[in-house]
Amino acid sequence: MSENGSLSARLFASFRTILPSYFDLIAKILRLIARERGVKVPLGLERLITPSVDTRLAKLEDARRYLLESLEAVDELKRDAEQNKRDLERALAELQVTMADRDAAHEELRSIRTVMSADIAAFRNLAGVPNVMKERVIGCVAGIIASLVATLMWVGVTNLVASPATPKIVREVIQPVVTPARPN
Repeated sequence: MSENGSLSARLFASFRTILPSYFDLIAKILRLIARERGVKVPLGLERLITPSVDTRLAKLEDARRYLLESLEAVDELKRDAEQNKRDLERALAELQVTMADRDAAHEELRSIRTVMSADIAAFRNLAGVPNVMKERVIGCVAGIIASLVATLMWVGVTNLVASPATPKIVREVIQPVVTPARPN
């Protein structure tokens, strides 16, 4: 931040020196035009237009000094830009290496997972550990079949109680189980 501040201060000082030289040049051109046309320049304006030689030399020396400082600042900025460019190229090269390492690590992880899943499957087969998914499917199908059997038994018992051929003793034992008690 201080380098930018010093650079802007140098540039401002250069403009402060260059602008009066520019105005002096314009004043000289106006004086030449006034002489050629025969126009008389007022005395106060003549003093403003023609500064002393020492003043002009001092201004030129200041302008030269500020111009040199500005050129030095530009050279410094150029060196910084070149350094930043080298740093960027170095960082991009490191990024490419890192990305290649990351891709290699992902590939290695994928192969490790493949080998590991094969090892786990082989261990399960050797140890006799059943397949969990297979057991779940068998359990689900067995549950559905058990529900159907229980429903068929319930319907059969209900029909047995309702049948007139069922002995009275069997009806009296099964009737409270099959038909719910009615509230009074």
